[in-house]
Amino acid sequence: MINESEIKALISLLDDTDDTIISQVEKRLFQLGPKAIPSLEKPWDLGDISELRQ
Repeated sequence: MINESEIKALISLLDDTDDTIISQVEKRLFQLGPKAIPSLEKPWDLGDISELRQ
């Protein structure tokens, strides 16, 4: 089961300017795999995600 709070936190970290943070976020999202996709799509569908985060 995907932790929605973790997904929200990961999405918010995508705006970070630190390449190390971005790398860690990407790594975690890949670890979560395809089961995380619906949780990632929710903010996108609602327009709650910046263009940079998309």
